[in-house]
Amino acid sequence: MARTKKATAKVEEVRPYVEGVAKNLVDKLYGPAGLPWGVTLTELEDVCLGIRAVLTEKMLDAALERQAADHARRPPELGCCPRCHRPLDCDDVEARLVQTRAGQAEWLEPQAYCRSCRQAFFPSVQAARVLIAVTTARPCKARLCTRASPTRRLPRRVHRGRRPRQSVEAATGAKTKSAC
Repeated sequence: MARTKKATAKVEEVRPYVEGVAKNLVDKLYGPAGLPWGVTLTELEDVCLGIRAVLTEKMLDAALERQAADHARRPPELGCCPRCHRPLDCDDVEARLVQTRAGQAEWLEPQAYCRSCRQAFFPSVQAARVLIAVTTARPCKARLCTRASPTRRLPRRVHRGRRPRQSVEAATGAKTKSAC
């Protein structure tokens, strides 16, 4: 039995059931006699990893779809805008695709819109983070920051990724001697 890390309480709760399912799958795949001679460990491992991928995908899909469909149990703080705390309009349903450690998870979730803040986001996310460009110490670089004000506008040159045209004095704040 290969175990890589300590299981959580939820996993330990269903461990006997999963062990029974594993035994049933071995019976379905290889019959009551078990693994036939000549099957390599790599082939067996490929089958196990494939089954794990299908199980993970289906569990993620089912759990996320059920959570998104159950509006009645949603906590009240997720029904309000995290910025202005006004009620949200959750009229639209949109497909949401998120990269997880187990692969991509996709489900339909209501998309919320705050009329006063004019922001659209998914209400299951604790805080609406708006990524905006903020200039760094070097004028030719830009970085994404979630702490700055989302209403702050930067020059178009930062958004397009072009190098700003500034003199050395403007970039460093130092005065140079003129040759004249």
